[in-house]
Amino acid sequence: MKTLGAGLVAVAVAVLVGMRAPDVKVELKGVHLCCGGCEGAASKALTDGGAKDAKCDKAAGTITFSASNEKNAQKALDSFAKAGFYGDTGNKALMIKDEVVANPKKPVKVTSVVITGIHNCCGGCTKGIKAALAKADGYESDDLADKATKVTVKGNFEAAAVMKALHDGGYNGTLGK
Repeated sequence: MKTLGAGLVAVAVAVLVGMRAPDVKVELKGVHLCCGGCEGAASKALTDGGAKDAKCDKAAGTITFSASNEKNAQKALDSFAKAGFYGDTGNKALMIKDEVVANPKKPVKVTSVVITGIHNCCGGCTKGIKAALAKADGYESDDLADKATKVTVKGNFEAAAVMKALHDGGYNGTLGK
């Protein structure tokens, strides 16, 4: 009888463990991953935020990861964005949040903005950031140097358009005042 009871307990535990909610799987597309430094920093940011199994595909510009639930997946995405990266999940409930791009109060043209916190580990990153910024309507110039994480952008543009161009290049940053 004792053996039968232990066996039933083992089966019950196995059933309960099997009933655990499946991990949330996330694929980020359009991420700038020009070198091993980018891959390492992006993976570390996701892992530090609670992601599991972060895998970069440099050629495709994608990163896949899993998390135990949507709340932890969002924490990983927030950590990823804070590290200066951007990517599209294709999921409006689980995404990198950006109030400037998503909810511009009133489109206002400016002549200069400062963006900080951009991931820029090498010359490939610098080239990619400059190319992304140059696609914003009204862009004229920037002062980004190799490995700098802060850039001043000049021209006649909407700040949201500059941030969208940066995101389209796979980068993120914080818009200064």
